Amino acid sequence: IVISHLFEACRLINQVNDGNATATAQRYVVNLNGGEVSNNVASSNGGGAFITGGAKLVVDGCIMDSNEAVGVASDKTTGNGGAIYINSNTASADISNGQISKNTASHYGGGIHAFDADVPAIGGTITGNESGTAGGGLAIRGSASLTMKTSTTGDSGTVSANTSVNGGGVFVSGATAKATINDGTIGAGNTADQNGGGVYVNDSATVTLNGGKVDGNTAVQNGGGIYVTGTDNFKMDAEKPDFATMEYMDIVSYLDKETQAVLDYLYGMAGQNSSFTTENGSTFNSIAGKVYQFKETQINQNLKSLILQNGIVRNKAEY
Repeated sequence: IVISHLFEACRLINQVNDGNATATAQRYVVNLNGGEVSNNVASSNGGGAFITGGAKLVVDGCIMDSNEAVGVASDKTTGNGGAIYINSNTASADISNGQISKNTASHYGGGIHAFDADVPAIGGTITGNESGTAGGGLAIRGSASLTMKTSTTGDSGTVSANTSVNGGGVFVSGATAKATINDGTIGAGNTADQNGGGVYVNDSATVTLNGGKVDGNTAVQNGGGIYVTGTDNFKMDAEKPDFATMEYMDIVSYLDKETQAVLDYLYGMAGQNSSFTTENGSTFNSIAGKVYQFKETQINQNLKSLILQNGIVRNKAEY
């Protein structure tokens, strides 16, 4: 038996509780279809919603705005998940076509905090959220997993303008925590006071970038785009594209994305190994500078201009 509650175009506003839309039972589904969850406060976790014990949250078109998880300053098991807190290896949240904005958490996950839970973030906007420790937009911890991909309606997720100490956009930490980015954008103003403006990858967690874009993020110290604390836990494009069938401008976009991912990795390594020098005197930063020059000059100027100015397309009938 699956118990499902549909909240359609409803409003949950100005409540004070621990997880104001709360689901804890096995096989319990909460559907937030449109409507608004805003200005709510949790004294522990989950300012807007608290999901655990095998329950599932589905957000489709709902606005979750200005919620807050306060917690206790000395206890980082509290104050997590400004909008949504998910805690259980059988709990999950499916986010699509909604907006999670201006939520705050004292510790982890200004927008969403997932611990040992599955979060397929499909579509929707996660923007303007803030956390005091890590994961301004999302914190994926323990054995939790996040997947960003295009929804069936063609929407892809956007994580933008979020702030935290580490991992302004997304913080991924835990022995088996993982994030897979197949589409969407992590960018346009995510900031970190220390490391990982866009994404912070910690411990033995893994992040796989198969598509999408990480761009326009900043960090005060290291890794404006992506900051990685290990050497084997950041991967790019498990599946290679078929250049023989791709349109030429799509190939240019692919090459631009791949070189940006290499840059993010190099900057992350530079932050961890500032004294590293090769036999010929190169550092991670100097190598990154050469990659950046190649990206901007050869790909985004020369190759792109050649294709656009000459109207080159794969269909020769259109030359």
